[in-house]
Amino acid sequence: MTSKKNLLLRLLRSLAAIGSRIMGWGINVLMAIALVIFSLMLLWYAFIGAVIGIIVAFLLDKSILLGLLGGGGLGGLIFLFGEDSLLSGGDGSISPGNDGNPHRMRQQSRTLNPSIKLGRQETGAQIQIQRSLSEVFGYVSNFSHYPDWQSGIEQIERLSDHAEGIGVRFRYQKSGVIGKMWPQVTTIEITQWQVYQKIAYCCHVQGRKDDSYIAGGYYLFEPVGTGAVVSHVVKIGCNGWGGLSKRDYREAIAQSLANLKQHLELDYHDSERS
Repeated sequence: MTSKKNLLLRLLRSLAAIGSRIMGWGINVLMAIALVIFSLMLLWYAFIGAVIGIIVAFLLDKSILLGLLGGGGLGGLIFLFGEDSLLSGGDGSISPGNDGNPHRMRQQSRTLNPSIKLGRQETGAQIQIQRSLSEVFGYVSNFSHYPDWQSGIEQIERLSDHAEGIGVRFRYQKSGVIGKMWPQVTTIEITQWQVYQKIAYCCHVQGRKDDSYIAGGYYLFEPVGTGAVVSHVVKIGCNGWGGLSKRDYREAIAQSLANLKQHLELDYHDSERS
């Protein structure tokens, strides 16, 4: 009986050792595959950068070697750190002139001022509007205007007794990112209110319990000449971006800010004249 137990124990130990080796081998294989993919992508970016660097060096009559090394190095850095952080640059401001082109205005609202430090789960955009700071703040802080410039908002309802300041609550319905089949009902509560400076909020998407949608955000307002710069930053829940990328959210914010700019500089201004 004892010998059978010992035999069984040896068998179990052997199986455990084999399983451990297989698991270790599998992990090593997965790590090797990931490393190969990472290396190939890095080399691809470096190769594209090197080709562009050589072409630029040739056109500018500079050293081909310098173009090769510089372009390859830049391509590698873009892969490692992302094109937005390395190539966007600037403060996102725009020229006073505006021809009303929505695509151009969206392009102008992509980059946040470097002084705005974003967390890992945050993204945003900003735009300059040729209206006074008081007009811009007054319009953005009046949440009944949201359907006029916030992309996708169809209905909005105030839930609090007061319309301004901390504690204001309102609810809106917004068509989903993949169409109108799954409309999102979101409740917003204002958590910070600094006149002409900042409005912060938290939000909850009805029916979502996984924290994968926008958890909150804030607007920043800054006077620039006779106009104002508006920045909008959103914070995503801890469980990720709900199947979307930071760029998707940033593009949506940029589009809404472009709508705001067009509405305040063109449509709203024209309606005041008439």
